[in-house]
Amino acid sequence: MRQVAERFQALFEGLHRAHGQYRINDASVGDKKISGRALTVLEPLTIDKWEDHLNGKLGVGSIPIRDDATCSWGAIDIDTYPLDIPALEAKLKDMNLPLVPCRTKSGGAHLYLFLNTPVSAEKVRNYLMKFSSVLGHPGVEIFPKQVKLASERDVGNWINMPYFNADKTDRYAIIGGKKASVLQFLKRAEQIKTALTEEKLANLAIKETESFADGPPCLQALSLNKIPQGQRNEGLFALGVYARMKFGDDWETEVTEYNRLYVDPPLPFKEVGMVIKSLNRKNYFYPCTKAPLTGLCNKELCKHREYGIGQNDLDEPSINIGTLVKILSDPPTWIIDVDGVRLELNTDDLLSQEKFRKICMEKINKLPNRIKPHRWEKMVKEKLEHVELIEAPPDASTEGRFMQLVETFCTGQAQARHQDELLAGKPWTNEKRTYFRSVDLARFLDQQHFRELTNKEQWAALRRAGSSHHQFNIKGKCVQCWSIDEFAQQDEDFAVPQVESEF
Repeated sequence: MRQVAERFQALFEGLHRAHGQYRINDASVGDKKISGRALTVLEPLTIDKWEDHLNGKLGVGSIPIRDDATCSWGAIDIDTYPLDIPALEAKLKDMNLPLVPCRTKSGGAHLYLFLNTPVSAEKVRNYLMKFSSVLGHPGVEIFPKQVKLASERDVGNWINMPYFNADKTDRYAIIGGKKASVLQFLKRAEQIKTALTEEKLANLAIKETESFADGPPCLQALSLNKIPQGQRNEGLFALGVYARMKFGDDWETEVTEYNRLYVDPPLPFKEVGMVIKSLNRKNYFYPCTKAPLTGLCNKELCKHREYGIGQNDLDEPSINIGTLVKILSDPPTWIIDVDGVRLELNTDDLLSQEKFRKICMEKINKLPNRIKPHRWEKMVKEKLEHVELIEAPPDASTEGRFMQLVETFCTGQAQARHQDELLAGKPWTNEKRTYFRSVDLARFLDQQHFRELTNKEQWAALRRAGSSHHQFNIKGKCVQCWSIDEFAQQDEDFAVPQVESEF
């Protein structure tokens, strides 16, 4: 199993400084999605953790995007239950798409792409969005979810890995229409990884439908699967919006033909006429927020197509706003996807549409449309419902940074040898306690430009850290000071590189 773990680690190599863990709460019932607790852990995804995953002890997730904004793998997450994965695999083969389909823990599918060298995350996302669209699933999640990380604190998004509890797994690949063993999966994935260069990926001869290739991806999906009863009028109306944009005076004839080709069963002639009459009243826009389009929407791809939504719909912010992450620092830091780029915000930036628009201008050279305040508030609330929480290291909080500076003050300054030297501003350590005057600490904090806590908040933080107040009589002066448990001292010198003499 160790060798298998090493092969998985090489195959799914991504961001080294973080990974995901998923702890299942309960099993699925029928079409119900399995629930559990997802955690982002600020540690590398080690061989030992891969072994735990394959042995069924702990489910892990990998983050495809790296700090240099490249990826050597990516995935399409089809979150549909139940899903005919063997049929999906046959479709991949027919369309010449180099993806390995794996069943997810809840019965959907992850379609994995593997590359033999790292490629820019932006290119990987664009390829996978195109693949998902031609497969008839344009509205699904794409990993990597972003083209660049916002900062060194940002860790992107992770996706659950296949073959948890490998011997009895329900997260297996489908190869040749059948469940594949872990070794069969590795062999297939490694074959793709070895052969697939960036140049070959760019030159793939994808067998796809040409219908609506210049229009919204949702219409492509509808043309592949046909519009069923219950959605026929709304679906044909959306196709009619496209026809009016593209065909000018001949658009009505096209709508009649769309009804024959893409509606199952086709609407009666009278109802088609009513749809055409409605469309003739004014220039309607695509009903993106209504069925059957809403579940197939991919705005990021759609706005770049000739007859897609474009950049000028004033009811939309004109950018694609993705997932929201909250780093649990003090105060919290928010990270959000905007057109695949990660932006780091504070709480006021997220609440204020104007501040958000300004940040977009400064960071990604885009000015989003100004939408109505209630729509902005609704969007923020929706993002908060699915916000991903990431624990921050202790020194990421204001109080954590303060205590780090206290430690530097107590250990980094010239140390007092005697209690008398407290008068000279030096910290004095005695019997595992370090003593210092508040005025000397305040002077040090000011030198470090730390002004994030008031004096009252600083002393409250010291109290929580176990500090005590003291009063000494030194050389006839009453000295007020604080003490704290002695900090660990560096007990080794720094390594000095050896340099060969020139003589």
